[in-house]
Amino acid sequence: MYTYKKLSFFTISILVLTSILSCTNTSKKNDDIKDEQINTVITITSKDVETLEYIDYAFSNAASSVISNWAKFTELENHIQSITTGNLSVFKDIDSKTIISSLFADLRNEIPLALKTTPILVRITVLETFFLKIEDLIKYEHSKGDLLNDIKEILVARSNIILLINKKVENDSQNITKPSF
Repeated sequence: MYTYKKLSFFTISILVLTSILSCTNTSKKNDDIKDEQINTVITITSKDVETLEYIDYAFSNAASSVISNWAKFTELENHIQSITTGNLSVFKDIDSKTIISSLFADLRNEIPLALKTTPILVRITVLETFFLKIEDLIKYEHSKGDLLNDIKEILVARSNIILLINKKVENDSQNITKPSF
């Protein structure tokens, strides 16, 4: 009886020790896999961005003259242009969230009075949200598909702002007289 207890205690001890060691090895393997995933750099090229389907609006001549002195919008356009070439460096900076937030705050503050309407300001906020979303996505785990989807959202939001600016300038230029009775 004494040897039976001794044998079963020995067997149980070996099983517990084996399971503890195997759990430790598994967690080390999982940590190694996570490190490899984090270290993998996903590159986006201009060809990847060209495959995205969205409607891209251009500024009308009248709208171009209204925004010509809006420096922060030109800066935003430059950032978006670099995104379309696959250059995501604006999102990889240590202070990228601060840079993005200050860009959009300045964009709202310097907006021409003719364009300072609620729909345009809301679209600027939507674009800022997508910029911050892609900034978080780049800093943490992400897939190429997620990144391309967020780039598409930025491009669509930009197109919507351009469309609203075009419509606003067009509506302001129409002189519709009401008939007098």
